[in-house]
Amino acid sequence: SGRHADGSLSIDILTPSIYNLPYDVRFRQYIKEGYLPLWNSDQALGIPFSAQGEGSPYFPLQILRSVLPLIYANYVTFLGFFLAAIFLFLFLKDMGISEIASYIGSFSFILSGALGAMIPVTNVVSSLSVVPFLFWVAARAVNLKTPFWRSLLSVAVGVQILAGHTQMAFVILLSALIFSLYYVRLTTNTFSSFIRESVIIIVYFMLGVGLASFLVFPLIESLSITHRPGN
Repeated sequence: SGRHADGSLSIDILTPSIYNLPYDVRFRQYIKEGYLPLWNSDQALGIPFSAQGEGSPYFPLQILRSVLPLIYANYVTFLGFFLAAIFLFLFLKDMGISEIASYIGSFSFILSGALGAMIPVTNVVSSLSVVPFLFWVAARAVNLKTPFWRSLLSVAVGVQILAGHTQMAFVILLSALIFSLYYVRLTTNTFSSFIRESVIIIVYFMLGVGLASFLVFPLIESLSITHRPGN
């Protein structure tokens, strides 16, 4: 008697079964055989694999998830959550928020439905897990203005793209760029310095896209053969 759950842990009950799991299995075959994940000959007459934009075959956590036995897949996802919590805490601290408030903000993000309800949808949680790292590095790049942090910003942009789910990556990167430019405005005293620092940040964002160009350019090319042209 009583109430019982009749659904899965994911608010999206379709994607994990028809996309994420087959994707992970196929990617595991690529790794075992030592091939780059460029083309999937097992579906229809063959379709692009890495260039289809939803998955993340070059993302470190996705590689780890595919190498390990399937039973450990969620542990890799939780590792991503843990790293996201650390970087969100660091970001909030850099924003001048108190330590206890930073802890609360970090835990609230990790325990929110945005992540918890999408655990089986690995491409979505992979993309979301990179967000705190991206914003933390962006804030540091604006504040410290050193080549190291600006270069690390490019790396973070590239990692965000490689994390998969291109739709989310686009929105996240646009949000990070807007945040960075606004933060530049807050940390500069003159209009000329604002323009100079904004141009530098935009250049390093573009360099980050360039780091992921081996995924971006095939993705753009594959748009001409997508079966969802309306999206």
